[in-house]
Amino acid sequence: MKLNVFVATLVTIAMLLVPCTALADNPPPCVFMGTAYIDGQQASRVAVSAWIDGEKEAETTSKSSGYYYLQVGGSHQGKTVSFMVDGEGAEETARWSMMGSTITKDLHVGDTTQSSQTDGTGIQSAEVETLEPGASATADFDASTGVLTIGIPQGEQGPQGPEGPQGEQGPQGPEGPQGEQGPQGPEGPQGPEGEPGTSVEKIDVKGLESGSEATRQFDPESGVLTIGIPEGEPGEKGEKGERGPEGPQGPSAPGGTVLPIIGIVLAAIALIVSFTMSVRRPKV
Repeated sequence: MKLNVFVATLVTIAMLLVPCTALADNPPPCVFMGTAYIDGQQASRVAVSAWIDGEKEAETTSKSSGYYYLQVGGSHQGKTVSFMVDGEGAEETARWSMMGSTITKDLHVGDTTQSSQTDGTGIQSAEVETLEPGASATADFDASTGVLTIGIPQGEQGPQGPEGPQGEQGPQGPEGPQGEQGPQGPEGPQGPEGEPGTSVEKIDVKGLESGSEATRQFDPESGVLTIGIPEGEPGEKGEKGERGPEGPQGPSAPGGTVLPIIGIVLAAIALIVSFTMSVRRPKV
């Protein structure tokens, strides 16, 4: 383990001698390495993961010796990185640094009283923090914890690259929900007064031939509305009605009783004359 720490420390110190160059696009990942322990024992072949703001950024499986190696990419400058070993949160945390920093960090979960203790003289882990551009590099060693903190100034921002080609238009998104109905607008101004109309003064109805269409015609000058109504088809012949009651007897005609008497008298005379003539005829 101390050999790994020593090698990582040498790599970190060597970075101080290299000119710092800002990487505006795709910065190199921050590397975390070390040994994971569970209840003071090397955690063999377990999941080791790094988390930032509650999101898992990287995960690996430790070696049989408990050694792990994690690369956390993206841009999380100055944010705290927490670790989980075999599903349990480790006591140790670190700060994410750009420029391809390599941070050695041993992780402990479970009963840490069984973990190996440092003698307070060797480097147990190294951390790299980014400083403002133009600042001087720093190195700070905490003998009580064995942590070497190295500060590396950030490089100047490079020139902006050329604009990339325009990407293809993406598919149209789904139609959003219909918005709520807005409030009713204010009442508009009253329109101008219309011209006085002509009222119907008279209605004429005329009959039309059966089967024709009804008509209407209005004369605004005289106010006469003429409506044509077609005659209906003649209905079927109705049944013969019952005989009505007998009417009252009419008044007697003048001379109603004299004429019959005269007739009787004339008839009697005719009989007498006929008889007389038959008696007076001579015999042959």
